Amino acid sequence: MNLRHSRARVRVPRALAVLVAVVGLVVPMAQGASALVPTTFDKPMWGVDGRVRKIVQTDTAIYLGGSFNNLLGPNGEVLPRSNAAALDPVTGEPLPFAPNPNNAVWAMALSPDGSSLYLGGDFTKVAGVNRKRLAKVNDTAGAVSTWRVDANSQVQAIATRHDTVYVGGEFTLLGTTPRTRLAALDAATGAVSTTWLASADAMVHDLEFSVDGSRLFAGGLFTSVSGSLGNTQRRLTSLNPVTGTFQPWTSHPGYEVFDVEATRTQVFAAAGGSGGHTMGYDGSTGALQWSAFSDGDAVGVELQNGVLYAGGHFTKWNGLAASHLIALNPATGAKLTWTVKINTALGIHSMDSHDGHLAIGGDFTKVNSLARVRIARFTEPADGDPPTAPGEPTGVSNTPTSIDLTWAGSTDNAAATILYRVYRDGGPAPVGQTSGQSGDPVTFTDTGLIPGTTHTYDVLADDGASVSDPSPTSLPITVQEAPVPVLVALRALDSDTNGRVDTVTAQFSDPVSCTDPCLTPWTLSGFPAGTALSSVSVAGDTATLSLSEGTSVAQKTDVGSATVRLTADPAGIVGSSGNPSSFAATSPADGMDPVPVSMSSTNGGTLPGVMEPGDTFTVTFSEPINPASVIAANVKQVDPVGPGNDFENIVGLGDAGIDLGTDEAVLPDGGTIVYQSSTLTMSNSNKTITSTIVGLCTGTACGLTGTPVQPTTVTMRPEPFLRDVVGNGASGVLTAPVTLY
Repeated sequence: MNLRHSRARVRVPRALAVLVAVVGLVVPMAQGASALVPTTFDKPMWGVDGRVRKIVQTDTAIYLGGSFNNLLGPNGEVLPRSNAAALDPVTGEPLPFAPNPNNAVWAMALSPDGSSLYLGGDFTKVAGVNRKRLAKVNDTAGAVSTWRVDANSQVQAIATRHDTVYVGGEFTLLGTTPRTRLAALDAATGAVSTTWLASADAMVHDLEFSVDGSRLFAGGLFTSVSGSLGNTQRRLTSLNPVTGTFQPWTSHPGYEVFDVEATRTQVFAAAGGSGGHTMGYDGSTGALQWSAFSDGDAVGVELQNGVLYAGGHFTKWNGLAASHLIALNPATGAKLTWTVKINTALGIHSMDSHDGHLAIGGDFTKVNSLARVRIARFTEPADGDPPTAPGEPTGVSNTPTSIDLTWAGSTDNAAATILYRVYRDGGPAPVGQTSGQSGDPVTFTDTGLIPGTTHTYDVLADDGASVSDPSPTSLPITVQEAPVPVLVALRALDSDTNGRVDTVTAQFSDPVSCTDPCLTPWTLSGFPAGTALSSVSVAGDTATLSLSEGTSVAQKTDVGSATVRLTADPAGIVGSSGNPSSFAATSPADGMDPVPVSMSSTNGGTLPGVMEPGDTFTVTFSEPINPASVIAANVKQVDPVGPGNDFENIVGLGDAGIDLGTDEAVLPDGGTIVYQSSTLTMSNSNKTITSTIVGLCTGTACGLTGTPVQPTTVTMRPEPFLRDVVGNGASGVLTAPVTLY
């Protein structure tokens, strides 16, 4: 989304007035708790006779963009409005805004001064005036500005900040200036920036600023940004708003990203793929925090009052029924209890949040069985009261590096879930946060502490609208002493995701060192045949054991009977005081992702080489898959228009498209073969998953015989929602010859 508003009602606690003023710069006060909007919604407002693709809410207007010809009143009234319109947010009735673009509007954003609206889409005229795919109009009547920048192809994303308008889409030319799918424009003159030169190799769907404006996130179908190599900027990238260069960002999804939402601490993305996906990322590093899976595209995400709302074309979410719109815990991605039913197959195409109002748009005509014609809005109840102060924290140290805290939870008049921020030793920034149900006891573990040190704690409660008075300060709590470094965590990894353990990490309670080569104190048992310790490195509190892989046995990524033992040795692992550390034979935690190790296909139908009922596609993994993570939906084969390999989406098994290694599996060019009711079954002690084609074909190439040269070289990446029994998501890439169907 391109326009964000958040409530700023923050009640400053009396005893921590200065502290809260500082904390407000670090952790947003209106971001944590969760007060769900009621599932009942605003009174009926005027709708449209087509599809709403974009919503921008302000205090005085609800702007709609999309593909429509008329506004439709709740009593049968019809008012001509083509592809852009505005409604009164109080009455729901039409406003004079009528720019009437002659084709679809995909993007809208307010000008930096709030007096105008930028439009992007497929149009070539606005109010009868030539404006190709970009326009600036007055925010009241929609009169066309003299500002003009013509794009040679679709504009899908607009974001504004200060004196600059950023645009994204499918264009390669703005006016006479070459710009490939990304550009920065002068907000007053429309001049194309000569210094901001970011580009993308495929469609850009959304542009979103970080809260502090230091990052401009772009989401889309692209793989490369500004010529980046490999997948280093794939689908989601962070750009410098001043220079256009990309910024460090750890995780880049394999799915087409349709919408991005940013808070002070997190970034969320709504995406497609094989089915649909919604992801949460650390807002500073880009590290993936969680990912959720749906049976259709997720196209919008909005954070409102501590709740993340996701909308799209899905009817199932992580295997549970969900009708196009759900509420999530933003910290974990867990689905909250909040039920809304939306009709039509695709449901939602756009979302926007503003000052307690959540608006949704699409092609639906009913919400919760009540008439809402392609636009509906939910409104939070007023919440002017802060939560009560949390109880005094009490705690105990159970390890040499941590303190376990407990306190009586706050209560609130509106929020169901309350966020707590924990402060150590009166510091200005919280050391962590947790959440709990209103009134329930709360626990929190403060980690990374130094043995023997003493600490006090305070807690603030946040209901998403205001902040409580602080808790009473805890009594001093002392961390356990650690005479020698003790093992905190032992973990086995498959760093190169090839299905074989190659690394073990041992984390200790204190910084450690070891005399090179540090090989003799370690004993490895029960690892796959041929596995051997090749080197040991130590950094901080962690020793990393690099292993030569046992390649003489089958790929295997569960820990099984493997153990690691450390013998006390002055030349081995020692603490800062020189005391040697040791631990008995210990089974490492499984940090290895399940990876695909083989795949095959059978022809159970009548036409060889053609996907039809009875045919199967089977993948075997390096370890058992948790059946709860196996969710079947549909199977679709696609022949992209023009040259290039056909691909197959097996929802719940493959991550995005499985490359079929041929352009001849589906004919004719641009054809599709779709089976909506296919199944996924498990065998081989849950290591093997088989997709079986069932039901009726609904594509454009049903029954038409392809001519692939068999076997063909197939490349598949597994759906990362697939998990092993300890929760590691599937990863890796498998390329192998397969005789298709």
